[in-house]
Amino acid sequence: MWLRGLLELGQLQAYAKAYLHLSRAGTKQPTPDQIVAQLAFGFWTTILSKPYHHTLWTPDNTALVKAVFPYLPPTPNNRNAIHQRYNDLRLLRNRVMHHEPIWKGINTGKNGFVALSDLHSHMIEEIGWVNPIARTSIEVIDRFDNVLDTGKEKIERGLRDRFDTSIPVTSL
Repeated sequence: MWLRGLLELGQLQAYAKAYLHLSRAGTKQPTPDQIVAQLAFGFWTTILSKPYHHTLWTPDNTALVKAVFPYLPPTPNNRNAIHQRYNDLRLLRNRVMHHEPIWKGINTGKNGFVALSDLHSHMIEEIGWVNPIARTSIEVIDRFDNVLDTGKEKIERGLRDRFDTSIPVTSL
C-alpha cells in the first residue's frame, strides 16, 4: 500500500496488526480495501493530525483534502479543522464504548464541551463530505432526535420502576 512509506511508527504498527489479523483469519493476500476496513477509526484521525501535515496534506496544497473529502464545503477547508471534527467523533465513540454518560455531550479538549445533538449533526455533515448519498440515506432512517428527546427519561423511569424508587438516578 502506497501509504506505508509515509506512516510513523504507531500507524505502521497498526497497519501491520491489521494485516496480521486478516492473514490469521485466512486471507492469504489482504487487499488494500480489506486493510483499510480493518484499521481502527483512531488510525484515520491520526492520519489527519499535525504530524502528517507536511508529508500527506501539504505537498499538493489542498489536492489530497479535496480527493479524500470531495464534497467538503468552503469551510472548514483545512486539515486541522477536519482533524478536530473527526477527532471529536473518535472521543464520542470512546466515551460510548467505555459506557460513560454522554446525554449532555462530551468535553472534546480543543473544542471544549460539545452537545450530543451538535456531535450528531457534525457526524452527518462529515459523512456528506465523503459521500452525499450515504448522508441522505442516513438522514432518511435516522431516529436520533426522537431517541435523544425521550431516551434519558425512559431509561430513568425504567430504572426507578425496576429498583428502589427512593434511590436517585443521578449518574446518567
